[in-house]
Amino acid sequence: RPPLPPVALPLPSGSPTLLGGFPDTDPGYAGINHYLPHLRGNPSLLSPGLALSKGKTNVSIVIGIPSIRRPTDTYLYETIRSLLDGMDEAERADTLIFVCLTEPWNRTYVGDVADQLRTKFSRELAQGLLEMVVPKAGFYPNLDNLPPTLGDNPIRVKWRTKQNLDYAYLMMHASTRGKYYLQLEDDVQATKGFITSIKKAIAFNRGNWFILEFSTLGFIGRLFHTNQVPNMAEFLLMFHTQKPCDWLMEDYLWVQMCGHGEKWAKCLYKIKGVSRPIRPSLFQHLGLRSSLQGKVNKLKDKHFKITSDHKNFSISNPTVANIYTSLTSYANDIYDAYTGEKIFWATIPKDGDTIEFMYNPPITLQKLVITTGDGKHPSDILTDAVVEVLPSNPLSRPQPQLKNAGEAPHIHSMHQKAWLERANTLTELRSAIQSADQCEAAFVQVGKFDATGRVDVALKSDSELNPVWSIRIRVIATSKAWLIIKQIAITAQGAL
Repeated sequence: RPPLPPVALPLPSGSPTLLGGFPDTDPGYAGINHYLPHLRGNPSLLSPGLALSKGKTNVSIVIGIPSIRRPTDTYLYETIRSLLDGMDEAERADTLIFVCLTEPWNRTYVGDVADQLRTKFSRELAQGLLEMVVPKAGFYPNLDNLPPTLGDNPIRVKWRTKQNLDYAYLMMHASTRGKYYLQLEDDVQATKGFITSIKKAIAFNRGNWFILEFSTLGFIGRLFHTNQVPNMAEFLLMFHTQKPCDWLMEDYLWVQMCGHGEKWAKCLYKIKGVSRPIRPSLFQHLGLRSSLQGKVNKLKDKHFKITSDHKNFSISNPTVANIYTSLTSYANDIYDAYTGEKIFWATIPKDGDTIEFMYNPPITLQKLVITTGDGKHPSDILTDAVVEVLPSNPLSRPQPQLKNAGEAPHIHSMHQKAWLERANTLTELRSAIQSADQCEAAFVQVGKFDATGRVDVALKSDSELNPVWSIRIRVIATSKAWLIIKQIAITAQGAL
């Protein structure tokens, strides 16, 4: 076979000199040239050695697929066909499938794949819907003399190090071509209508998010804003020899979201606020033979749904600034119950105990449902408790009488602790309320738990109580049993 001629990969107007936001104009730039010092003075090594491309840009979703030669099975063509079959013509027009074939040392294999793509997907290549790039071999450092980490053998260290470099290269090149970047693998099946489903999820997930997760498996189905991809790519480059890519993604979120010494449950909740799982999953893992020789990968996504009605996305509670509780946890954390992932199991609730959900900015509460107890522990319910809200304009109405007149010392102490937590979280609140006693007087009861351990609250959007800083569960009599909070469902207008 004659050598395959490289095809220039056009850049969108205004793109940086090197794709993905790694400029080569500053010799002191401490980014890619620091992590891959062999590239210093050789910026051409970042351009593809081969590219089959029409230069399609300004799409809504760029699908990035890293691909490598496997010892036995090949799934790339099946993956591409599944993606194409899952899109209608309108979706195809607004999408780019970007394959990065990371085998620059194997010209025969690269040529075979290029020929197969031209044969099987000639129409899609001509339309610019599908394209392929191959990095230059010089992009990669020496992968045969890597420091051992995590107790892995040299073969595995080399495999996961190269995978990090593959992902970073793909991200740098693909992320300049559209508004959102979707990371896949070369061995997945897509559900019908997945592009429309993704766009609906984007529209639903307002507020600041970093990743929408359309699969439960590794890096598959992770959607990013393209303007955030360069930082993720740089993080992969920074620690490319240290950990696998999915672990590094978790570390990146930890660095971004968590304060030093912060409570683990609160930190995890903050991470989940910007890394949001979307169900049902839109992508299923197909492959059995891993690109790591000898490794068999039988992982399957149990949340995958072959067909999609574009409606079955899990609806999360509004983003909470903080959750305070005086209850003693036996199993799991109150954040787990708020996100719907697990129950919250606490020891006996005492008179005066509270669970408080704080929102900054305030939310317009429309509906609240809390269910306690479960089938195995039907007596672990809450009956002697009320639901209260703290309006954002508590001083605009006549002040009620203080609720804490003559209260027990331990209850007064709990009020003081809750007030400190509230004041630190809701900083604007202190301009209206200056003390724990004044704040207690401002809470308004909106519901009471019934004999089954359930409470339902409904408020009109234009209620004088809206918007609210806090929603609080307050125990009014010591319970005889422990407490399981099974479900927390809060609906707020325009909130996420």
